[in-house]
Amino acid sequence: VADQLKFALCKEFVAYLRAHEMTQLELAKKLQVDPARISEIVKYKIDLFTIDRLLELLEKLNPKIKVTVA
Repeated sequence: VADQLKFALCKEFVAYLRAHEMTQLELAKKLQVDPARISEIVKYKIDLFTIDRLLELLEKLNPKIKVTVA
């Protein structure tokens, strides 16, 4: 279940990049993280991240984000 949630959170970053027509580098600057971290996220390297860290970054992009677990 944790891996499914991480995958879904990574998918949100990919969707954000596409929706805002941003590069990974631009997103990294916006989130103030190393560009390599964004690359890892959009390549779904979920084993490198905790759910908390992914949520923390996503909340910077969308403070109103709601996550539900079914």
